[in-house]
Amino acid sequence: MKKYLLLPLMLLLSIVLTSCHDDDDKVVEVKKDITVLVYHPYVSDMVYVLASDYEEIVGAMQKNGGMQNVQLLHFTAPNREKAYLVETTFDNKTLKAHNDTLKTYTFSETNYTMDNGLKNVIADVRGAKKAEKIGMIVGCHANGWIPVEKSQPLRAFGDGRDVNYKTNFTTLANAIETNGLQLEFLAIDDCNSQNIENAYDLRRAAKFIIASVSEIMMDGMPYEEGFSLLVNGDYKTFCTAFADHYRKQNSYATMSVVDCAKIEPVVEIMKHINSLFSPDGINPKDIQPFGGNSYYAPQFYDFQDYVAALCQDNALMTEFNTRLTALCPYKDCTEKFFWAAKKVEGYSEDEIIRTHCGLTCSDPCVSLQPKLKETAWYKATH
Repeated sequence: MKKYLLLPLMLLLSIVLTSCHDDDDKVVEVKKDITVLVYHPYVSDMVYVLASDYEEIVGAMQKNGGMQNVQLLHFTAPNREKAYLVETTFDNKTLKAHNDTLKTYTFSETNYTMDNGLKNVIADVRGAKKAEKIGMIVGCHANGWIPVEKSQPLRAFGDGRDVNYKTNFTTLANAIETNGLQLEFLAIDDCNSQNIENAYDLRRAAKFIIASVSEIMMDGMPYEEGFSLLVNGDYKTFCTAFADHYRKQNSYATMSVVDCAKIEPVVEIMKHINSLFSPDGINPKDIQPFGGNSYYAPQFYDFQDYVAALCQDNALMTEFNTRLTALCPYKDCTEKFFWAAKKVEGYSEDEIIRTHCGLTCSDPCVSLQPKLKETAWYKATH
């Protein structure tokens, strides 16, 4: 995912170093309505990409008059050993950005991929936030809910290669909840992250999850058009803006919004459906795929399409669809999605999207069954 640009080293330095405030560039404190944490862990092949993303967010705020009611925090790890928590503020007149380093971390002392380390980082964010509401943007590589394993580096979220720099979404959820926070929104600018398994794990950590069921292309989320939409809670328009951004490029996109407050009714009906019907006999190739990091078979399938194949009761299916629409009210996509694992027999790298409910599940993936049965979602619905 993302746009690979050769940005000057000074861009990184400007983010992690404390700026000097000139007398003519005074920042007058304005009451904050929301704090936004942009979380960029170390990703070996995306250091400059993530720096560029943050500059795009800063630019979006400047174009909107500095958005003085928004507090902007940035967790950034430009190398393996060092990470920084930075606050960006804007001069009220010139809109010049000032980056103040609030805390410096060493990976050996604060391993932010593990429970205690990430809890400490979120605790620092809680201490620094100036608004009651808080939103979070995560940018890196990912492969949905699938847990980190040393033998399979392309899992969870974080670096695309080094398993030591990957984090499970359950770890993120626990860090947020332990600190007594609930995010107003969690925007995941990573591939294949809008899964029902993830949504259930994150249901208490965030009110809304904005993410993609498929791979996200190199441009990532269009922050220039979309950052203010996220901050203002206009998630429906954000989905449209995301898809339109890629339509203009004749490219690929899926984006959807999950309302976590509506997940329990879906859990209830799925448990009932699973008690009545068996998935035996369902051909995974009949279910809408959405890819995944496997060269053998898709790992993620359209949630609604799978349930339609499973549930043989029309009235029950109608009720499921009603509850699913409430859970995932907004979604948009291009005609096709991109899948890099094009070696899978019977599939291509640009698959047609015949249906997109806004969530995936991994039930049809035979190879993931042992791990799937360990998820909180599976245990709650079986």
